[in-house]
Amino acid sequence: MGRHENLANAERRLARRRHINRHALLKATDGAEYRGAIRNISETGCLFRCDGGERLTPGRYYSLRIEGLELQVVCAAWSDDGLAGLELVDRLREDVVEELVRSALLALAANARADRKQRREPLADLPPLSRGRRGSLP
Repeated sequence: MGRHENLANAERRLARRRHINRHALLKATDGAEYRGAIRNISETGCLFRCDGGERLTPGRYYSLRIEGLELQVVCAAWSDDGLAGLELVDRLREDVVEELVRSALLALAANARADRKQRREPLADLPPLSRGRRGSLP
């Protein structure tokens, strides 16, 4: 496995996983690139979804690029159906994980606001409300 072999599997699994869904790029030592998204992250690892559905090689090392995080070295712990569990060679600090989650949530909120603005009908195009009974239209 990776550098955390001295940690019990249970201890690694207990690390709090946080949902982030951030674009990511993995690069293998032979130069092969895998684009996808980090679905969740903890101090010790993350779940990677590969856009092309490729399988990563368990036990192989990759460099991981995520916006808002310096380059990380990871080891593929497992891979199946386009998903892979990645073990971080160097453990992340909890505040770094929290900042990634916070920035992902802010980006999600900004995207939702932009989507609502694009779908919202301009008020000028709506029919006027009737002056008659409350809530009725002409």
